[in-house]
Amino acid sequence: MARSIRSSLSPFSEAPSDLESFRQGSSIFAEQRLTPTPTNAFSTLQAQNPRKRPRNYVEPQGESKRTRTSLIWTYGKEVIQENESDTRRFWECNVCQERFIATSTNNPKEHLRKKHNIKLNCETPSSSSLSVIDQQRQFAEIQQLRNLSAVINTSFQERLVKWITTSHASFNMVVNEQFRSLFLSSSSTTNDILPYLSTSNTTLRNWIQKDFERAKNKMKHMLRKSRGKIHLSFDIWTSPNGYALVGIVSHFVDDDYQVRAILLAIREVYGEHSGENVGQTVVDVIREFQIESELGAFVLDNASNNDTAIRYILKELELYDTHEEEHCRLRCLGHIINLAAQDFIFGQNSEKWLREHAAIEDSTDINELQRSWTSQDVIGHIQNLITLIRSSPQRRQIFRKVTGSDPDPNKQNLMLIQNNTTRWNSTYNMLIRALELKNHIQIYVNNCRTKRDPKGRIADEAIQKHPELTEDDWIMLQELSDALQPFNEATNFLQSNNKGARYGFLWECLPMIEWLLFTLETLKKEKGIGDRIGLSANNAWNKMKKYYEITDLSPYYVAAIVLNPAHKWRYFDIHWKNSRHWIPEAKTKMKTLWSQYKIQHTQMIDEEQLLPSTQISPKKGSFKSYLAYGQSTGNEDEATDEYRAYCQLPALRTTPPNLIAWWKEQEPSFPLLATLAYTILAIPAMSAECERVFSSAKLLITPNRNRLSPDTIEWSECLRNWYNNKVI
Repeated sequence: MARSIRSSLSPFSEAPSDLESFRQGSSIFAEQRLTPTPTNAFSTLQAQNPRKRPRNYVEPQGESKRTRTSLIWTYGKEVIQENESDTRRFWECNVCQERFIATSTNNPKEHLRKKHNIKLNCETPSSSSLSVIDQQRQFAEIQQLRNLSAVINTSFQERLVKWITTSHASFNMVVNEQFRSLFLSSSSTTNDILPYLSTSNTTLRNWIQKDFERAKNKMKHMLRKSRGKIHLSFDIWTSPNGYALVGIVSHFVDDDYQVRAILLAIREVYGEHSGENVGQTVVDVIREFQIESELGAFVLDNASNNDTAIRYILKELELYDTHEEEHCRLRCLGHIINLAAQDFIFGQNSEKWLREHAAIEDSTDINELQRSWTSQDVIGHIQNLITLIRSSPQRRQIFRKVTGSDPDPNKQNLMLIQNNTTRWNSTYNMLIRALELKNHIQIYVNNCRTKRDPKGRIADEAIQKHPELTEDDWIMLQELSDALQPFNEATNFLQSNNKGARYGFLWECLPMIEWLLFTLETLKKEKGIGDRIGLSANNAWNKMKKYYEITDLSPYYVAAIVLNPAHKWRYFDIHWKNSRHWIPEAKTKMKTLWSQYKIQHTQMIDEEQLLPSTQISPKKGSFKSYLAYGQSTGNEDEATDEYRAYCQLPALRTTPPNLIAWWKEQEPSFPLLATLAYTILAIPAMSAECERVFSSAKLLITPNRNRLSPDTIEWSECLRNWYNNKVI
């Protein structure tokens, strides 16, 4: 009940006006101030210092409470020690949780005045001196003030936590004088509320923890109501303040038929980054959210410790009866495309070269780093030149002067983009910008070669020593850029979070891989293996082919295409026409998947719903059953089997804008197949959502906030993700 009140009340609109009108009509409370009810800070103290565990205090239960008329109860509550023989009652401050024995109001008044600047100068007169009518009026006014205070302060507190977490603001912001001054000058209501909202960043941290626990329960409820299975993607990351954190993201169709990608945890991994340790962290989160029986697939990158993690998870949760490792261990397609692109750029042994290059980068030996790039021929030359130009403020200024004189406003003041070997498509983006600014680069280099200092020496010897890029080099860079464009297009296409299961989902994986293979095969034939571009295309084709064959281990890839009503089996008839012997095996795997799914879920669906019409089956032993005996049962199976009936329907001309909405419309005809569709179509093509989580966390953990604990990072990032995804 309290939650519904909070969610419908805005602390900056209706509630403040009610409070103001109440105050204007009740002068007895004119000097009162309002405070929120924060969380209990002692749980944090327990975790930090287990040897000094404070006693637990709770509100009295199962007994009638005394009518409290003193204004101290507007700012505190009555508590007793939990499971203790001590029967004393205490007044507990809502702001700082400090307690006083509730036999007198003097100590609470002094506490509020000295610590929180709350002055209760207009205490209510003794009830014995008032008439019955005045006592009733007084009690009603006090209750009205308390109710308004609780609602306004709680709502304002929630909004403050939402702003802090979604904007990555520092917890110290709540005690910043300029921040308080801004609010104090904007509203008389916040003038009353803000000074007591938070006395320290520790209090705000406690509020964030409280909101996290409440929101986590909402997240559990959302997961329980998912329309299909819940898939997970996870990855490990070392935070700027040195913690090994694993980001765990859930993917599912929610109760409103929307595909969701929502963060479950960003949890510290203890020990080395082994598959077992990562797996145990994921298991802990799965159990916390109680989704053991609802697990679907895992979409991860190609790291070998992820294979170990999957085996550990399935074993620990005893899921081997329903989950085959090869079926549910799916690979991030974006990672596969990046591996193929790296082989295209850096050669067949790109992984070895990248490892060696990363070691040189860590050593910060600039000369050795330049030699490493030089081994990559023309790409290395342009990379070294761009690094030189970007390496000093003076060179940047000179280069911007060159671009600033361009008559094209779109090129004015543009800066070159530097490659990053770990970032997808960064080489492609570097080449695109370099080719766009080709003339400016040539002007800059020529100026550096001809310009002399007052002593007649070359002003920039580093640029002078750099190998000159010939016209043939620029032609090669253009060809490399053109050849890398499909990789860029593929990754951009697949990294969407569309809620209708389009642009970034499993049904698009096989078509995307096959399109890239076809593109590379065409390029290889056009250029020939002896050509630099042809050889690169062959390297990338071999890498893509390796992972294309691995997709055959899981039936989900084929099932995802079949459950697209615009494709079904027609896609394979068209695109596998030169390898038609693959189709029977794929159909067998799809049939097996459907049969196993029916066995596991038949009890969830009323058998009568599986019939396409209201016709009643003949009773066993009747004349109708006698006449029906001997007739073909194949047609009956097709009529009563949803999958066969679906396949017999004509395929749509185009993929629906929202696949989940289409299956929702078909749910009355295919109730069980629709739930399978919700499961399969919700599987993402990539684990890019984990990278988005890490990018967000990096904005949270600034150099000035490197003491944030793993728990605080998780609470803040989960709340931010849940707010943005409208979970709360």
